[in-house]
Amino acid sequence: MGITNAAPFGAGVLTEDARFAGSYGYKPITQEVARSVAEMTGLCRDAGVPLSAAALQISMRDPRVHSTIVGVSTRKGFDRAAADASIKIPEGLWAALDDVAPIAFALNDA
Repeated sequence: MGITNAAPFGAGVLTEDARFAGSYGYKPITQEVARSVAEMTGLCRDAGVPLSAAALQISMRDPRVHSTIVGVSTRKGFDRAAADASIKIPEGLWAALDDVAPIAFALNDA
């Protein structure tokens, strides 16, 4: 049995699109999650990596997740998802993100 992740962007908040800043997982965002998202955004920015790329790839790199679904409605959205999937993310960034993520998603817990 595998896990399918159909919301790697947390319902949009992990894309840095301001339209989704007030929610996480289709619910109002909590202060804890908002703080974590801000910290993750800063870490990614410092590493020169889009937050959306890290959000997508954390799902793609976890051996427990067999399928990651990215919903797109335009060619531009498809192209962005494809680019996010192929961006090289420094190993050090993964550990830093694990430290501030609102929900533990550590690979060593598999």
